[in-house]
Amino acid sequence: MNRKYGALPPPEAAWQIGKTAKFITRINEISRRLEEYHKHLNDPYTFYPDEVDAVRELKTHAAEDIEFLLGEIRK
Repeated sequence: MNRKYGALPPPEAAWQIGKTAKFITRINEISRRLEEYHKHLNDPYTFYPDEVDAVRELKTHAAEDIEFLLGEIRK
């Protein structure tokens, strides 16, 4: 069994070192919302961007996501 990274996590997961599962889950939720938002940002079939669920969900959670991220930065 060859392990590419040995005991180290892959480079794209290095930010998770020392973080709690709750923190990682929250960051992944925020990332998922942003990815969905960017996928549907310029959908040609919508007249208003708010018609897209991904845009509405991002806007709904924006304030609490920003508050969470700023709180983590200030620690």
